[in-house]
Amino acid sequence: MAARTAGASDLHTASAEARKKWSEYLAGEMNITLEDYALLSSMNLAAADTYKELEDHAIALNQSAEKLRTASAALAPEIAHIDELEAQVGELEAAVLRLDSYSKRLEEKFEALII
Repeated sequence: MAARTAGASDLHTASAEARKKWSEYLAGEMNITLEDYALLSSMNLAAADTYKELEDHAIALNQSAEKLRTASAALAPEIAHIDELEAQVGELEAAVLRLDSYSKRLEEKFEALII
Protein backbone atom coordinates (compact mmCIF):
# COMPACT_ATOMS: atom_id res chain seq x y z
CA MET A 1 0.00 0.00 0.00
CA ALA A 2 2.94 2.32 0.59
CA ALA A 3 3.98 1.72 -3.00
CA ARG A 4 0.55 2.64 -4.10
CA THR A 5 0.63 5.83 -2.06
CA ALA A 6 4.06 6.70 -3.40
CA GLY A 7 2.86 6.05 -6.97
CA ALA A 8 -0.27 8.07 -6.38
CA SER A 9 1.80 10.88 -4.91
CA ASP A 10 4.13 10.81 -7.93
CA LEU A 11 1.13 10.74 -10.23
CA HIS A 12 -0.45 13.63 -8.35
CA THR A 13 2.83 15.61 -8.54
CA ALA A 14 3.23 14.86 -12.25
CA SER A 15 -0.39 15.76 -12.88
CA ALA A 16 -0.02 19.06 -11.00
CA GLU A 17 3.18 19.86 -12.93
CA ALA A 18 1.46 19.01 -16.22
CA ARG A 19 -1.44 21.30 -15.34
CA LYS A 20 1.02 24.06 -14.43
CA LYS A 21 2.95 23.64 -17.71
CA TRP A 22 -0.31 23.49 -19.68
CA SER A 23 -1.50 26.65 -17.93
CA GLU A 24 1.80 28.40 -18.75
CA TYR A 25 1.52 27.26 -22.37
CA LEU A 26 -2.05 28.55 -22.70
CA ALA A 27 -1.09 31.84 -21.02
CA GLY A 28 1.77 32.20 -23.51
CA GLU A 29 -0.56 31.49 -26.44
CA MET A 30 -3.03 34.05 -25.11
CA ASN A 31 -0.25 36.64 -24.76
CA ILE A 32 0.89 35.97 -28.33
CA THR A 33 -2.70 36.33 -29.54
CA LEU A 34 -3.07 39.60 -27.62
CA GLU A 35 0.21 40.90 -29.08
CA ASP A 36 -0.95 39.89 -32.58
CA TYR A 37 -4.22 41.71 -31.98
CA ALA A 38 -2.40 44.81 -30.75
CA LEU A 39 -0.11 44.72 -33.80
CA LEU A 40 -3.07 44.32 -36.16
CA SER A 41 -4.85 47.15 -34.41
CA SER A 42 -1.89 49.50 -34.79
CA MET A 43 -1.46 48.44 -38.42
CA ASN A 44 -5.16 49.12 -39.00
CA LEU A 45 -4.83 52.60 -37.48
CA ALA A 46 -1.75 53.31 -39.62
CA ALA A 47 -3.59 52.16 -42.74
CA ALA A 48 -6.58 54.33 -41.82
CA ASP A 49 -4.28 57.35 -41.42
CA THR A 50 -2.67 56.62 -44.79
CA TYR A 51 -6.07 56.30 -46.46
CA LYS A 52 -7.16 59.58 -44.88
CA GLU A 53 -4.06 61.29 -46.27
CA LEU A 54 -4.76 59.78 -49.69
CA GLU A 55 -8.34 61.01 -49.48
CA ASP A 56 -7.11 64.52 -48.64
CA HIS A 57 -4.71 64.42 -51.61
CA ALA A 58 -7.48 63.19 -53.91
CA ILE A 59 -9.78 66.00 -52.76
CA ALA A 60 -7.02 68.56 -53.34
CA LEU A 61 -6.36 67.11 -56.81
CA ASN A 62 -10.06 67.29 -57.67
CA GLN A 63 -10.20 70.90 -56.54
CA SER A 64 -7.10 71.73 -58.61
CA ALA A 65 -8.55 69.95 -61.64
CA GLU A 66 -11.80 71.90 -61.26
CA LYS A 67 -9.87 75.19 -61.05
CA LEU A 68 -7.95 74.23 -64.19
CA ARG A 69 -11.18 73.35 -66.02
CA THR A 70 -12.67 76.71 -65.00
CA ALA A 71 -9.54 78.59 -66.07
CA SER A 72 -9.45 76.69 -69.34
CA ALA A 73 -13.09 77.51 -70.03
CA ALA A 74 -12.43 81.16 -69.21
CA LEU A 75 -9.48 81.23 -71.59
CA ALA A 76 -11.30 79.47 -74.44
CA PRO A 77 -12.55 82.72 -76.06
CA GLU A 78 -9.07 84.22 -75.80
CA ILE A 79 -7.54 81.13 -77.39
CA ALA A 80 -10.12 81.28 -80.18
CA HIS A 81 -9.21 84.96 -80.72
CA ILE A 82 -5.51 84.05 -80.85
CA ASP A 83 -6.30 81.36 -83.44
CA GLU A 84 -8.16 83.96 -85.53
CA LEU A 85 -5.23 86.38 -85.23
CA GLU A 86 -2.83 83.62 -86.25
CA ALA A 87 -4.91 82.90 -89.35
CA GLN A 88 -4.99 86.62 -90.19
CA VAL A 89 -1.22 86.87 -89.71
CA GLY A 90 -0.83 83.95 -92.11
CA GLU A 91 -3.00 85.75 -94.65
CA LEU A 92 -0.97 88.97 -94.16
CA GLU A 93 2.29 87.06 -94.65
CA ALA A 94 0.94 85.61 -97.88
CA ALA A 95 -0.11 89.09 -99.02
CA VAL A 96 3.31 90.50 -98.11
CA LEU A 97 5.00 87.76 -100.13
CA ARG A 98 2.77 88.48 -103.12
CA LEU A 99 3.39 92.22 -102.76
CA ASP A 100 7.12 91.66 -102.44
CA SER A 101 7.12 89.47 -105.54
CA TYR A 102 5.05 92.05 -107.43
CA SER A 103 7.34 94.91 -106.36
CA LYS A 104 10.41 92.95 -107.52
CA ARG A 105 8.83 92.31 -110.90
CA LEU A 106 7.81 95.96 -111.13
CA GLU A 107 11.33 97.05 -110.20
CA GLU A 108 12.76 94.77 -112.90
CA LYS A 109 10.40 96.22 -115.50
CA PHE A 110 11.25 99.76 -114.38
CA GLU A 111 14.99 99.06 -114.60
CA ALA A 112 14.48 97.49 -117.99
CA LEU A 113 12.72 100.67 -119.20
CA ILE A 114 15.38 103.00 -117.78
CA ILE A 115 18.32 101.15 -119.20
